[in-house]
Amino acid sequence: QIVSWLSPLEPHKRHQDIRQKRLEGTGNWFLLQPAFQQWSDSESGDGNIGSVLSCSGIPGARKSVICSLVFDHLDTTFSLEERACVVCLYCDYRDDKNQTPVNMIGVLLKQVIATLNESGLLPKDTISALRKHLNKQKSVDLGEACRLLGETVKQLRKFYVCFDVLDECNEKDRGAFIQSLAKVSTECSRRSLIRKFFTGRPHIDWNNIMKRNPELGSLGHIHLDAQPEDIRIYVSHEIDIDENSDCMNHNIRSEILDRITSDGI
Repeated sequence: QIVSWLSPLEPHKRHQDIRQKRLEGTGNWFLLQPAFQQWSDSESGDGNIGSVLSCSGIPGARKSVICSLVFDHLDTTFSLEERACVVCLYCDYRDDKNQTPVNMIGVLLKQVIATLNESGLLPKDTISALRKHLNKQKSVDLGEACRLLGETVKQLRKFYVCFDVLDECNEKDRGAFIQSLAKVSTECSRRSLIRKFFTGRPHIDWNNIMKRNPELGSLGHIHLDAQPEDIRIYVSHEIDIDENSDCMNHNIRSEILDRITSDGI
């Protein structure tokens, strides 16, 4: 009850929707990319080396699917590790009214609090501050949300943020959110290893974002393109669920898969 009013955003519901549509085996190529492995596995906190990884692609490039895969991969990898937390945020232009900087920082805070609460590491001061706001029926402002997020992240050894489709958040609000996240990163960098993963369309100027927010750290980038193996898995799945299976045989199936894959659709 104390944290439920921190933000109306519910990224885990969106995550589950995307996860259910993700076909097993697709996207594995992304996890093998050197840029991703360096970003996710590096233990170095010196200057936040490789702390930001951006991923761009045109509409339909499955950016959200990749984000869900990254989240699940990190969550599984660090699930048994003490003081590690992986959080997510999926933007949607249809929910622009709720995608304010304070709500976006607030939903990250909710996820960190849940992780710390499960492990008994949640600071009592954080609980007290939230209870005061609840008792007064007073919303947390952006400054207080950032302060609380910083205090809770400092309890962690590793903190991963997965932010999907940055371009579906209006420019003013995403700018304020990124600035706030950069501020939290600076405050916590000496005690916590912080990694940020963003997806978005190609028009997003990642270099300019980093230039305006140098506290985020250095930038790595991966461009999303259609992968033959992913296409093959998807088409094979569609063939399997096609009700007109009587029209299909092994030779036709192989020809369809080979032609579509070679065309690089």
